[in-house]
Amino acid sequence: MAASLFTGSFSETASLVSPEILTSKIIRLTPSARKILKILDDGKSKTFHDISGETTISERAIRNALSLLRKERLIIAKFNIRDGRQVLYEKIRIS
Repeated sequence: MAASLFTGSFSETASLVSPEILTSKIIRLTPSARKILKILDDGKSKTFHDISGETTISERAIRNALSLLRKERLIIAKFNIRDGRQVLYEKIRIS
């Protein structure tokens, strides 16, 4: 089950999303998901704890938003080498 949490690398994921598709996906997002996407806009990897510390959104709403963003392939989940118990989230980059 944990293996399905992690998606492909940036290059694999970014090649699947054109700017037009990206824009249409962002428009359809919930306000919570848009806010989290904005938090991840700086290009740095962030843990769930980092994201929750930067917003007043409830933890449940953050979990739902992260799930939606992963499903829409707007972010990726990566293994955290420093702490294997936590997942790192990053916004995809458009090439």
